[in-house]
Amino acid sequence: MKREKNDKVREVASKETEIRNLIQQLQGAGLEIRREKLRSGSGWRVLSGSCRLAEKRLLFVDRRLSQDEQLAVLREAALGLGAVKPVVLNDDGALSVTSVSF
Repeated sequence: MKREKNDKVREVASKETEIRNLIQQLQGAGLEIRREKLRSGSGWRVLSGSCRLAEKRLLFVDRRLSQDEQLAVLREAALGLGAVKPVVLNDDGALSVTSVSF
C-alpha cells in the first residue's frame, strides 16, 4: 500500500515536471502562459486555450484540469508552434522523433 502511494506521488511529481518543462519551452517560443483557475459564470464557460491580446500571444491553462488534460493543452500548443517535435514509439518500443511540419 505504501509503495502504491509512493508510486502515485512520483507520477504526480513527474507530470508536474513535464508541465513546467513544456511551459518553459512555450515561453521560449514567445508565448505567455497563464496557468490559473479560470472562472466561469451563469450562461458561459471558459476553456483552456490560446488567444492574442494586442501583440501578446497567450495560452490559458485551467489549473482545475487534471494533469493529463493540462499536458494535452500544453502539448497541442507546443506542436502547433513547432516548439517541440512529436515523439512516437517505434514498433520495437523505442522513442523516435518524427519529422512532421506544421
